[in-house]
Amino acid sequence: MFVIFINCIVICMYDHSEERKRKNEIIEAIQNWLTIIYVLEAIIKIIADGFVWDKGTYLRNPVNVFDFIIVIASIARWSVGNVSNKRAISFFRILRTLRVFKLLAGFQKVPQLKKQIVTLGHALKGLANVAVFLIFFFILLAIVGLQLF
Repeated sequence: MFVIFINCIVICMYDHSEERKRKNEIIEAIQNWLTIIYVLEAIIKIIADGFVWDKGTYLRNPVNVFDFIIVIASIARWSVGNVSNKRAISFFRILRTLRVFKLLAGFQKVPQLKKQIVTLGHALKGLANVAVFLIFFFILLAIVGLQLF
């Protein structure tokens, strides 16, 4: 969990403007070390559980499938990192931010917290109707405001 929190902080510190290039290089180096940690974690889990063939193996767990996709995307970013195609690199950076969702895997181990997250998910579905109504209402008020002023 500690590594995931460090990853979240490092992702927030990344500066997308080209002004502070040295800062971004340091952040990229930290991201590379975090990727190595995630790769080692995946390798250890694969060795301990098996890969895919038996019941209860690494790729039979949806959380591990998600982790594996993120690890493969991080490794792919290294291979694309030397290419000057900025779109490809930014795509892999977007996938790298999905590491934050590994925190949800930790919440699976605490039943009370898991229940609260599931309840929050159900509540957000109900709030979608309210959001659509509010958007409609704001558009209506914006049209009235444009006509009056």
